[in-house]
Amino acid sequence: MSSINEISEVYALVPHVKQTKATWAELVKREVKNGKLKVAACAVYSKKEENNVQPNAQCICGRIAREHSFNGDPKIKFRGAQKWLPKLTIETDVTHYGQSKSGARFIRCDVEKNTFETLFQIICDDVVNKPKLIVSCYGGAQYFSMTDILEREFMNGIGQVATTKDVWILTTGLNSGVSHLIGQGIHRNTLLNENTWKPIVIGMSHWGTISKSTREALKQQAPSNRSTDSQHTLTFCSENERNSLDKHHTHFLLLDDGRLNHYLGDDPRSKFVKTICNQTKCYAVTIIVEGGWNTLEVIQHDLDAERPVVIIHGSGRLANVLGNLLEKIRKIDTVTKNDVKKELDLCSSLYCFDQANEEQDIEMIQKVLAPKYRRYLSVFKLDRDVSLTNTIFRAVLDTQNDKEDYKELLELAVTWNCLDGAIDIFERIKSSKVGSSNVNIQDGVRKYYPNLFEKALKENRPLFVDYFLRQYYSPLETTAFVNYRDKEESNSTTISSENYDFEEKNCVRYALEFIVEILYKNNDKESILTHPVPRSLLELDDLYFKLIGPYAKSFYRRKKRTLKRFCEGLSTFCYPSPRTVLKLNGAESETEILLQIVSQIPLPSVYECEMTYGKQEMLRDIFLWSVYKGYIDMAFVLLLQIKSRISAALVAASMAHRLSLMSHNSYLRSIYMEHRTALEEYATACIDICYKHNERVACELISREIPLFGNITCMQAAIASDNIPFVNTECFDQFLHQQWYGHLDSASIKTIWEIL
Repeated sequence: MSSINEISEVYALVPHVKQTKATWAELVKREVKNGKLKVAACAVYSKKEENNVQPNAQCICGRIAREHSFNGDPKIKFRGAQKWLPKLTIETDVTHYGQSKSGARFIRCDVEKNTFETLFQIICDDVVNKPKLIVSCYGGAQYFSMTDILEREFMNGIGQVATTKDVWILTTGLNSGVSHLIGQGIHRNTLLNENTWKPIVIGMSHWGTISKSTREALKQQAPSNRSTDSQHTLTFCSENERNSLDKHHTHFLLLDDGRLNHYLGDDPRSKFVKTICNQTKCYAVTIIVEGGWNTLEVIQHDLDAERPVVIIHGSGRLANVLGNLLEKIRKIDTVTKNDVKKELDLCSSLYCFDQANEEQDIEMIQKVLAPKYRRYLSVFKLDRDVSLTNTIFRAVLDTQNDKEDYKELLELAVTWNCLDGAIDIFERIKSSKVGSSNVNIQDGVRKYYPNLFEKALKENRPLFVDYFLRQYYSPLETTAFVNYRDKEESNSTTISSENYDFEEKNCVRYALEFIVEILYKNNDKESILTHPVPRSLLELDDLYFKLIGPYAKSFYRRKKRTLKRFCEGLSTFCYPSPRTVLKLNGAESETEILLQIVSQIPLPSVYECEMTYGKQEMLRDIFLWSVYKGYIDMAFVLLLQIKSRISAALVAASMAHRLSLMSHNSYLRSIYMEHRTALEEYATACIDICYKHNERVACELISREIPLFGNITCMQAAIASDNIPFVNTECFDQFLHQQWYGHLDSASIKTIWEIL
């Protein structure tokens, strides 16, 4: 047989076809060419007659005559118009689009005639993904203040939400107010955490409201104003300039209806969200931070569309008024005018000086707080709720009570790390099974466990892993095995001992395949270690040998590793080098002959385990994988499920120690060293407590061989990784003292000689 190194060499020689995606400029050009993207330009004045009109004449659009960019025949008859009308504009092709040095994409397009389906499709093609949740964050447009604790929680929460897979954030995109705070929170979370999902933060604003210097900088991206087409980028203006664009957003949709210094209503945002939901069947939620009277329009649009709204209580102004009212009334109570007036009197910054407008605003508040909308309104209070992230995801899941696609909702709960929401869904499933004949209520819930448990492992959700294990779920019941068992049960009508043994062997095979193929091969960290990711059970066994040390025997084979290595080394002479084969065959296509070689080399495809493999062994492999991946919280959750916890912690500390040495950068080295220290402290604390309880048993405990970890002892694991805290414990010292005076039995003395 060929060695693993030879096989890896062949795969390395096979050239990969690099898939290139279209750039942002190319995507926009394509839609402009198809006539799907237009921009509105005021046609009241034109450059053609700039010598025949007063250059400083004021136009209804907010510009003076000489600032108009329109080149056609002007609509002279509308120069005396007192009210803006869409017919004052004319459609032109989109020319202002591009990309900044920070990577942010932008486009200026029509707010009236443009279809949001086109904009959504361009963004999807750019990020190569579709959302499962879109979060709109609106409220305070300018300067507002929150308490330091609430601001920190909001920034942490919105940062965690934005870095959750398949979540898009939608704001005004300006460098002030809530959108600027969100940009800072997301950027901070991205820097402090190693996230595999790049946040998608979309800013939707009116072209006429951003600063003049920012508009001029964006205009330089017009194809007619730049010499190069794809490499030219710009830098946004200073973030201290008012109404500039926030540099931490990824996309900007600058909508233009032809007017200047005009603020958009909420209609474009609501239509854009509705378009996304219709196209992808995703979920949507809106977060209200502070806010004024205009924010009521945002809330009303979402409630009419049955989209949940989360109000940040304590953020100021309208959010405080609505939060207080929702806290005081019950689900079925109606809000009276007196209730609203009392709250408005306590909020002087939201006071309305116009009596007519005040009555209208009170009616608006009463409308959004109507009992029929109450299920879609949630309030986040810092001193009551667990976290903002949990409140947001619970608000989405709680509004899906009528939906019976439990599998999709549960998967979303795992992705969003919302355990409370998942538990509520499990309760709904149990309630739906009550009264059904021939249906085990618990089985109706447990059938979702295998898929959700595997998803929780891959997405690092320790809360869910802990929950499933506490529900006595066996990780041996992998999704692949459950599907195989269900198929066999439907095809077979007889049960025999042979069928049971065969099923048990298949259970182990599928479990080992899951460990190697799903957990280790799907490694999202690029080049963490100096050796390749294990591609087979043999390579996984060899990886354990490198990371744990020489004292542990094979976890899966009864043969010694030395014999296995000798056989693998000898097998390299059985197959010639791939480069030699190429020279001898004189093939026309190098790729063709390489692929032929790869197909002929026998790969280890069967996951056979010669050792006993049960639930504890499966937990051991998942535990060691979590240490390998750096998921320390999950590692401690799994550690509590392993019977030999002290030896498990010592072995894991040894792995973390060697992983830190193999890491390419200082950040990963420090992370693994922190994990090593935590595991060493846990093992040391456990043995100290055992020693205080019973000295003799504790001494025997550290010298006993642990079959679960290749018959390694705690002493061997500690010595192999230079575990100084564990070696300096009283128990370790007492063990050596007893050995010196001959107080140990022959088995313990034999173990000591093996260590030495």
